[in-house]
Amino acid sequence: MNAQFGCGMQDYVFAGNNAATQAAIAQHVRDALTNYEPRIELLDVRVSAGGDLDNALLVAIDYRILDNNAMHNLVYPFYITEGEVG
Repeated sequence: MNAQFGCGMQDYVFAGNNAATQAAIAQHVRDALTNYEPRIELLDVRVSAGGDLDNALLVAIDYRILDNNAMHNLVYPFYITEGEVG
């Protein structure tokens, strides 16, 4: 119920798929994980174009769980122009 929770991805739904957008999203994700997920050590956040999809970004997160030192990777697809064809 914290209004500040999350990383503000909704602000980028209609943003251009360029290096500036990718860098801003990476920083927002990094800040959110650092602020709201104390159980992990954040290793890296990378945002890249979604391959053949002009309207998609891939957010890759590398992290380590602090309790058991296990390393994991999560890749989350984010569509910047959801529902748009072409």
